[in-house]
Amino acid sequence: MICQKLESDVIERDCKAEYPTQHVKELSDLGFMGISVDPKYGGGGMDTISYLLAMEEISKIDSSVGVIMSVHNSLVMSGVEKYASDYLKDKYLPVMVTGEKIGAFLLSEPEAGSDATSQKNLSIGYGRSLFAQRHQKLDHQRRHSIGIYRVRTDYPESGTEASMFHC
Repeated sequence: MICQKLESDVIERDCKAEYPTQHVKELSDLGFMGISVDPKYGGGGMDTISYLLAMEEISKIDSSVGVIMSVHNSLVMSGVEKYASDYLKDKYLPVMVTGEKIGAFLLSEPEAGSDATSQKNLSIGYGRSLFAQRHQKLDHQRRHSIGIYRVRTDYPESGTEASMFHC
């Protein structure tokens, strides 16, 4: 059913470069935006094969929605579920599963493109604000999303090349 809805306006949305707000909400309502997340956080608790099959079907119709679903589930939610403290899991996973907040992967410098490993800047500063070496404040529109920043925090020679921060 969701595939039929996606198909009904995929060309129009692509031509207008519109974010598929209603479709993402519908995916959340159907459990696709937390398909692999532990049920104790409201997720579906499904295995990787189930997730991949769902991704394949969605992406066949609308690759943009597939990417939103993929980044949300794989890059953000799986990292939070695997590596975050219990406090952060309790705070973010339930609102991400429902689609109230959508996960985003935020690179800290535009010239890196989609290659996160090519970042050059190092981060400085701590606390509620993080600044890259060029003193550009890292921020994004937080009202409807949860961002995971990847920034270099040390030189490769030290063994620590990057850290992830949420906001």
